[in-house]
Amino acid sequence: MSYNFKILSIIFLCLTILSCKESEIKPLTEHYQKEGVEFNYNSDWVLEESGSNNISFLLFKKVNDDDFRANINLLVVQKEPSIDFEKHISSNKNYLLLEKTKNLEEKIVSINGNKAYRIVTEKNFEGNDYTLLQYSLLIRNKAYTITFTSKSKYYKQNIKEVDEIINTFKFES
Repeated sequence: MSYNFKILSIIFLCLTILSCKESEIKPLTEHYQKEGVEFNYNSDWVLEESGSNNISFLLFKKVNDDDFRANINLLVVQKEPSIDFEKHISSNKNYLLLEKTKNLEEKIVSINGNKAYRIVTEKNFEGNDYTLLQYSLLIRNKAYTITFTSKSKYYKQNIKEVDEIINTFKFES
């Protein structure tokens, strides 16, 4: 009996160590800098610079989550002079919280000293649940929107790494 207990304890310890190693975040060794925006990311992500529809880039997770790859993108638009931070937040929130969208979290945060609105929502689309994390910032004459989209079942698995990437964002001021 004690022999079986020892074997089970060793197996449990090995599994615990292996699961911890899998959840470690790789160092942020890759660097992006263009048009007043810079950030770091790691080699588990692939950068695609699109430039279309005001999207500066798409950063895709290399591992394919079923048929959808988790991604981070940055939207940059010229800010209307009459739009202040509160109006910008209200506009983004109204857009995000469309029909059948759950608001999971919202708060004001700072990204490298810049005031940002953070909102996390969840929505079912074509039978799949997706979680969307969005940061909205106004800096000088530009509105920046950083969005992370993931299948909901993979959100918790990715969020620590995504937060680490987003916290490296710097904007030309």
